[in-house]
This record gives sequence, structure tokens and C-alpha cells, in this order.
Amino acid sequence: MVSEGDLPVDMFRMKVGDGTKIRFWHDLWCGNSTLVSRFNRLYLLDSNKDSTIADKCRDGVWHWTWSRDNIGSRNEMLFNSLTEEIGTCILHDRPDAWSCTLSSDGNYTVKSTRDYLDKRMLPSSNVTSVWFKFLPRKVNVFLWRLKLDSLPAR
Repeated sequence: MVSEGDLPVDMFRMKVGDGTKIRFWHDLWCGNSTLVSRFNRLYLLDSNKDSTIADKCRDGVWHWTWSRDNIGSRNEMLFNSLTEEIGTCILHDRPDAWSCTLSSDGNYTVKSTRDYLDKRMLPSSNVTSVWFKFLPRKVNVFLWRLKLDSLPAR
């Protein structure tokens, strides 16, 4: 749904805890896009492309494993931009978790995503529906569709 544009990618991100579940380059945890998309040249020079944040940051210090000793002056400028963006990393004892801007508390729930998609994709209608308990469910649905003038027909 994110790739089709139904859900913006920046609504979901990882909250850094102990850093063991978040992949440094591939997961969205810093900024509005993944680090591999913004720093592709540095990604290609990294010898451990699937490393986690915990692999790269130990005791608040970043450790880099480049495939060659001299990464070049152009890559040095990119590296300086990367280190400014990620800053110092402080890992916590709690596990990594998803964060979502759809809910007020920041926790991801399927319900908040469904509510967002319903508001965005389903047509809104001010028609109220009255459900009759003594009628079968399929009759209630048929009457509701009839009232909305949305019976499936060719």
C-alpha cells in the first residue's frame, strides 16, 4: 500500500531502542527516507550492508566497515552529511518498535491504519442506516445498498 501511494511512507518509522531489529541502511528510522536512498554511494562502500544500528553503534560511537581504506573526497562530504544527520546514537534497554503518526500516542495499530484508509478511500455518506435485528443480515445489507443506490448490476 505504501508503494502504491495509499499510505505515505513517512507515517511509519522505527523508534530506536536497543538497535537490534533496525537495519541501518534499509529501514526508515532517521529522516523522511531510508539512508540507502540518500547515501547510496556510501552504502555501496559498506562491507556489511545488512547491519543493524547495534552493529554500527557501540557505546555511543559509530563504527564503520568500509570496503576500502580511502573512500574519496566526494564520499567524505557525503559521510560528513551522514554523520551530521544521524548524530550520536544512544541505545536503550527497551526493544525497537514501530512508531506511527496516525494515532495520538504514536503506537502503530491496525485500527488506526484502517480508519485512515477508510477516511481516504471510501466515499463518505450522510445517509444513516437502520439495522433491523429480526431480519437476516443479507437482507439488511441489501436494503442498505438499495437506499444508497449502489446495487451491483451490469
